[in-house]
Amino acid sequence: MVKVDKLTSADAQLPYAYYSVPFCDPNPMITSVGYFDEVLVNRLRDSPYMFKMWEPLTCRVVCRRILDVQSVKSFQEKILEHYQVNMVLDGLPVAVRHQIQPEEAANDHQIGCHMGLMGHYAGVSVSWHVGMSSSFVSAWHLMVGCYNESEFSLFAVYFYMQTEDFKYYIYNHLVFTVKYYKDAVTDSAKIVGFEVKPFRCHDAHPFGSSVKHEYEGNWNERTTLKTCRTQSEEIYVSYNPQIVQDNEEIVFTYDVIFQESNITWESRWNTYRQVQADEMHYYVASNYLVTLFSVVGVVFILMMRTYRDISEYNESDMLEETGWKLVHADVFRRPSNSDLLCIFVGTGVQCFGTMITAIFIFSVLGFILPSEWNEVWRLILFLWAFMGIFSGYSSARLYNMFDGTQWRKIAAKTAFMLPGPVAIILFILNWLTYSQKSTSAFPSEAMLALIILWFGISVPLVFIGSYFGFRTQSLKASLTANKIPRQIPVPQFYKHPIISIVLGGILPFGTIFYELVEILATIWFHHFYRIQSFQFFAFITLLAMCAGTTIVLCYFQLCREDYRWWWNSYLTSGISGVYLFLYAAYFFADRLYITKPVSILLYFGYMFIGSSAFFVLTGAIGFYACFWFTRLIYSSLKID
Repeated sequence: MVKVDKLTSADAQLPYAYYSVPFCDPNPMITSVGYFDEVLVNRLRDSPYMFKMWEPLTCRVVCRRILDVQSVKSFQEKILEHYQVNMVLDGLPVAVRHQIQPEEAANDHQIGCHMGLMGHYAGVSVSWHVGMSSSFVSAWHLMVGCYNESEFSLFAVYFYMQTEDFKYYIYNHLVFTVKYYKDAVTDSAKIVGFEVKPFRCHDAHPFGSSVKHEYEGNWNERTTLKTCRTQSEEIYVSYNPQIVQDNEEIVFTYDVIFQESNITWESRWNTYRQVQADEMHYYVASNYLVTLFSVVGVVFILMMRTYRDISEYNESDMLEETGWKLVHADVFRRPSNSDLLCIFVGTGVQCFGTMITAIFIFSVLGFILPSEWNEVWRLILFLWAFMGIFSGYSSARLYNMFDGTQWRKIAAKTAFMLPGPVAIILFILNWLTYSQKSTSAFPSEAMLALIILWFGISVPLVFIGSYFGFRTQSLKASLTANKIPRQIPVPQFYKHPIISIVLGGILPFGTIFYELVEILATIWFHHFYRIQSFQFFAFITLLAMCAGTTIVLCYFQLCREDYRWWWNSYLTSGISGVYLFLYAAYFFADRLYITKPVSILLYFGYMFIGSSAFFVLTGAIGFYACFWFTRLIYSSLKID
């Protein structure tokens, strides 16, 4: 039996239940729900589409619907917003296959199929609109062989002039192709592909699957459709597509075709991934390798130069102090807002532990997104909660080095100051989603589970970590700070720390730019994305870039006799989170066509949370790298 998933749209970004529109439904209906799936809202339901292995079907009637005003409104709204139907067979999502280029043998797959289309129809002459939106590329691929590019461009102009004159047509006939791999030894078969053809060009008439079915007499279970040909897999070309309007009768039908394939069970997911993406990954991996060696080389050269300076300084009787050696008595002076720095560093360690553990697990297991979003988010949530012990430990130990005395205060701030606003944003976004009756809204049981996860696991672990971190021997500074701070020379404008911070975040952001584009497409366009060793290698390269960039810029700052490196080291790499959010805004303006206010708030709300997590993560990496560097070089100086 085919399972149906939620309806999704790259334009609306508000998923809805499949049966929120009056599709044909089975009786009885069963919902497939797993443990904690309520949180992730990934519930599959039974469908009326019934398959039997190696038994093809032709024009099988599913049901008959007579539309009322509410049903018409529901269908038209979803067609206008380019919603796609998502189905699952044996764990595989349904996909529409099309050629990347007519002369190439490689195929690309669009996950899900459109519910219908908008257009004008007059006999065999037809103009139609699938989407001048983020689904433009998929719509163009669907039109290959029916219209040329110039005709489509003229139609796009016509669309903007006469949008209100369009009528709505629904895909009421689906042609499913089930691909299977047959084992020559055991003679058993496994499903390796699940495709659908909601649209087929046929000569001058494009409505191959929007068919106004005709029959004689009154409707009953044995009615024979005149628009079907029983001895073939084809539908008669009907010059009357199925329109969506009040009191209209719609007959839903489908075909099933079984096709043997040479794709094995282990590689069946490969067909869902972008062909160009796989080829590009090899070039990106080479770039990661070059970047990693470059960063290591620069830091190595810097360390060699620093140790040469240290050797000359220690061997000199005059003890001439120049450059970074002049600020040895101020470099470990307590920074302003030290409590806030401890909180940011501790939260960054929590995010770092969560991400590196999750990416390592996903890359080893080879997770495929978005088919396994539920497992991904479930693991990330639990990892984040249990990483609270490292968050509390890091913040409290750093707080102790700054001569703090109230570990409970710093523990409470670490547990609530940054996660608290994130939780408030999530609750607001969930309320907005619930007001739209979208399936992405967490039910009350799920929200209660998240609250228990936060207050019952994460917060206690933060306090436990803070208790041990405060009582562990504090991180001792290499040198004791003077009572009177040294005057900092006024730098030239291009040497100002703000310039270093702004420029420093570009390199870490550029390191993961390609993966960022892929991840955003996965989330907002519902593409498939396999987490492999590439991603783990990319994350390691990101760590090296954050650490290397911060160390180099921190060294230059100390050479300018500016000892205020604490916050600068955090912000130099952490600013990449700001760049991530700015790119998300560009991605929204350039590639998404979201118009609903709630959808816009959802997009920027979730991207703000993701960018904030990236900010504290990269900031903590840069801070600890610079802290290790400064302790190392100043501990080697011989100071009387």
